[in-house]
Amino acid sequence: MSIESPPFPSSFSQLVSFDGTEKAEVWYTKPDRYHSLFSTLKTAEHFSIQGAGLSLPLASAAEGGITVSSEAFNRILSFDPENLEITVEPNLRVGDLLKFLLRRGYWFSPLPGHPNISIGGCIGFNIHGKSKGYFSQSIKSFMLYQPDHGELEVRQDNEHAFLFGLTLGGAGSTGFVTQVTLQIQELEGESLKKKKLPLANLWEAPEQLETLKTLHAQVYSWNDLTQKDRLSFGKGTLYCEDFSSAVTSTNSNDFTRLTAKNRGHVRPGSLLAPMMGRKINRAYSIKESLKETVETLDAFSGAFPISGNEIYFHLFGAKGYRESQLLIPLDNWKAFCDDLYLITQKALPDITLGSLKLFNETYDNYLNFTHKGVVLAINAVANPKTLSYFSELDKLVIRHQGLPNVYKDSRLSSDVIEQTYGERLHRFKRDLLQFDKRRRVQSAFLQRILK
Repeated sequence: MSIESPPFPSSFSQLVSFDGTEKAEVWYTKPDRYHSLFSTLKTAEHFSIQGAGLSLPLASAAEGGITVSSEAFNRILSFDPENLEITVEPNLRVGDLLKFLLRRGYWFSPLPGHPNISIGGCIGFNIHGKSKGYFSQSIKSFMLYQPDHGELEVRQDNEHAFLFGLTLGGAGSTGFVTQVTLQIQELEGESLKKKKLPLANLWEAPEQLETLKTLHAQVYSWNDLTQKDRLSFGKGTLYCEDFSSAVTSTNSNDFTRLTAKNRGHVRPGSLLAPMMGRKINRAYSIKESLKETVETLDAFSGAFPISGNEIYFHLFGAKGYRESQLLIPLDNWKAFCDDLYLITQKALPDITLGSLKLFNETYDNYLNFTHKGVVLAINAVANPKTLSYFSELDKLVIRHQGLPNVYKDSRLSSDVIEQTYGERLHRFKRDLLQFDKRRRVQSAFLQRILK
C-alpha cells in the first residue's frame, strides 16, 4: 500500500514492532480531539490504530499507510465504586489505572506483563493474566467508532453484541474504541506474598502447577530451556502469589514508559553474544537463589515483575528478539516435551526465557489464545537460528494439537494459523468482512493473518 500525503496534519515516520523484527514507513497522525479523530478516520480510506505501540507483531502500521495515534485519549472518565466500575479512554496505561485504583483500595485484573501497555492494547489482543482470566471477562461495555457505521455502544446484551467478540482479540480490526467501562474489584490486601518452589524439569511442571493452583491466587513458573541434561531440561522455579495484609516498606508505583523505539535504541546490533542465553538463565537462577523463599511485595511491584527490569529488553538491541507462546493440551504435554527437548538440543538456540502457566478456561472465540492446557512462552535472540528453531516449534504445535499465540509471534505464517485455528480463523475473516466490507483497518499484522 502506498499513498500520498493525507489531507490532515501528519508526518512521515518509521514505526517498528516491539520485538524489533518488523518496520513500516507510514503517515503518522495524532488527533487530540474526538471531532478531529472522527474526521481523520472518515477521510482515510484505510488506517491503522496505535496505542502504546508495544505489540510484538506490527499491529499499528502498514507500509505506506496511515497510522492514527490514540495518545491524546488517556483519561479516566468516571469512577463508580458502588457498582465497582470505572470508565476510561483507550490510551490510559494499565499502570496508571492500577495506581489510581490502589490509592482508593481497589484492584483490577487480569493485567498484562508491563504497566505501560494501554487499555486499548489489552482489548485488541484480549490479554490474559499470569495464570487465569482474559481481559474480556472484565469488560462491561465499550464505545466503538467505525467510519462506515458511526459510534456504537457495544455490550454483550444489545444489538451490537457480535462486535464484543470480534473486537476483543481483533487487533484493532473493527475500529477505534473511544471508551470502555471495566469491572473492578475490592483490594484483598495491601501487598502480594510471593512464594518460590523448585521445579525439577518441564515434564513434571503441569502436575505441580495444577496442585498449587487450588491453593494460591496465581501460579506460574520460570524455566531454564538451555539445560542440556534431559533430567534438568526446563528446571526452574514455581511462583505462588496471594494477597497479603502485610505492609511493605516500599510502594513502587512509578514505572518506565517503555516504547518500541527506545527498547532497541542501544546500538545497531544485539548486545547478546552467541550462546549468551545460557549465561542469562544461569544469572537469573543465581539471582533468585539469593532471595528469600517468601517475599512480600507492594501490590504494584507484584503485579508487574518486569517493571524496573527493562534492561532485559534493551539487551537485544535493534535487531530485537522473538517470542513464541504455545498452548498444549495436558494429555499431549509429555510427548510434546520429548519432542521439544530433541529439537532444542539439535538447534541450540539462544533462548533467554522460558515460562509456564496453566489455562483451565475455554473461550472459543476467533483468534483468541484460549483452550485448556499448558502455556509455554519462549524468548530468543532474533537471528536465523531462532527462525529455524521456531519453524520446528510450528511443526510441534500442529503435531500435538496445540495453538500458537498469534499476538506474540511476528513471523507466524498464515498457513500455520490456518492449520491450528481452522474454523475459528474462517469465522473471523467472514464476520469481519461482513461488518467492514471495505477493510478500513489495515496493519502488517492483519495483512499477514488474513491472507
